[in-house]
Amino acid sequence: MIINGIIFMVIAYCIYPPIEEFINSKNSISITLNINIMTILYIAITFLFMTIHEFIHACFIPDFLKSDKTYWGINVLFGFVCTTEKIKKSRYIIISIMPFILLSIIFPLILSTFGLLNEFILFLCLLNAMGSCVDCLNIWIILRQAPNGSYIINNGVETYYK
Repeated sequence: MIINGIIFMVIAYCIYPPIEEFINSKNSISITLNINIMTILYIAITFLFMTIHEFIHACFIPDFLKSDKTYWGINVLFGFVCTTEKIKKSRYIIISIMPFILLSIIFPLILSTFGLLNEFILFLCLLNAMGSCVDCLNIWIILRQAPNGSYIINNGVETYYK
């Protein structure tokens, strides 16, 4: 989580000048929380962003729309997508990393190019980067344990390779 957060903050520091000013300022930090319609809207947008993260995972699962073995769900506050389809190791890695790349690297770069990047979007991208730590852990485990060319099969909380 920390590594993903650092990677994202380095990118944010480079593409969004107010971050640099904030880090270099000598002012103190003050946080005020007001519950109003905008707060509820921000919370809804945050959950929408998490849903987009899971949808990106699903888009890279082969034939996810036709598959009877691909499942969506919500676990307390977090969504998930899983499949019991047999997936090549390389495809599994792509499925796992794409939300991080698309939502925490490419998305803020595009918005910055058009001058549309703001603090809330940076916050969403940071949450996505830190939330992607589980995906990165899965990638690290698969890279270390599954042989090249193998297939990955999820069965609930257990993952096998063949």
